[in-house]
Amino acid sequence: MSQKSEAQYQLNKTFCLSTKYFNVQDPKFPLLGTLKDEPLGGKGDFFAEVELNKLGYFAEDIEWNNLKTLDRRELHPLIHERLLNFVNPDISLMIDEHEFYCHRIVLQCYSPFFDQMNNLQPNNFIEIDPGVSKEAFIAIYAWMLTVGQGGFRYLTRENILQVLIACQILQVTDLEEQCLAFIDNGQAFSEENAFHLFMDASRLKQQKIMDLMVPRIKAFFLHLVSAKEFLELNVEDLTVFLQSNYAIIHCEMEMFMSAVRWLMHNWEERCHYLSIVMQCIRFGLMTPSQLVDIRKNPESPEFLKITQDKAVQKMIDDGMAYAVENSSVKSDHLQRCNLLKLDVPQPRNFSKETKVIIFSEF
Repeated sequence: MSQKSEAQYQLNKTFCLSTKYFNVQDPKFPLLGTLKDEPLGGKGDFFAEVELNKLGYFAEDIEWNNLKTLDRRELHPLIHERLLNFVNPDISLMIDEHEFYCHRIVLQCYSPFFDQMNNLQPNNFIEIDPGVSKEAFIAIYAWMLTVGQGGFRYLTRENILQVLIACQILQVTDLEEQCLAFIDNGQAFSEENAFHLFMDASRLKQQKIMDLMVPRIKAFFLHLVSAKEFLELNVEDLTVFLQSNYAIIHCEMEMFMSAVRWLMHNWEERCHYLSIVMQCIRFGLMTPSQLVDIRKNPESPEFLKITQDKAVQKMIDDGMAYAVENSSVKSDHLQRCNLLKLDVPQPRNFSKETKVIIFSEF
């Protein structure tokens, strides 16, 4: 027997003999059996390796719930942090000649337009419809990344129409509905705010928004007439305001003066629109004395320049006929208007306060 084998033999023999001191019937040692005699020639069971469970060591269950460890960071905030910081963006967009690097999963969650695309590769630049401005897309993407309903803060009077148009192009339905809800709110968009949104809608050819804003421009109309912006209106937008049944005025003379102010600001170019503009004036709502004044008064040269036109004179004459007929209270007023073939003008939104001024003061 080699020295190594002899040493191992003595170690195992010593260990096995030491177990004679244990009571093999003790339930603490259920796996210890009766010791065998020393084998002949120093070989046999003394050389067998013994497992821990045969030595009385057992793996006990650990009560994990009672252990105190450091808390794991939650997944959702980690993902949101990476999205906010544009970590490893996987889609590239070209909008209004500007490059945007975004996460496609964000766009796909809110937009079927992106969800249905097949070429969303990181190396591909996707050109977006020119109707989407870079400012509108920045607001839309920030809205997408905002937790909860805080995305409203990215909508302003200045950008809401551009955001609405971009949402319609990119099919961001949730934000589109929110924009329409804001626009439909009469408290948010009334008077001067309604006018500014009207002008934005006119520039962007959004007729439905224009029609929605006109009835909200009431008391602000006369303030608008006194401003430079009124003189800069195109003829289409001007006629919309002059035809409005909602603008609050004191008398029809103010509408006539408003039209004259716009025409005389650039008479050489705007004289061609004289007939179109004057058709918006409801001369029948003026008093006979006012109609005579705009035709004959030498102290109002601007009026005389306007009323020397034959078409305008015909409008004034028709208005005079109705004004005279309307000045006398008759139960058969409408029947007489039909008989005389007089056009009955639609009523205006007249203020309860009476105020008569001359054009120079206007």
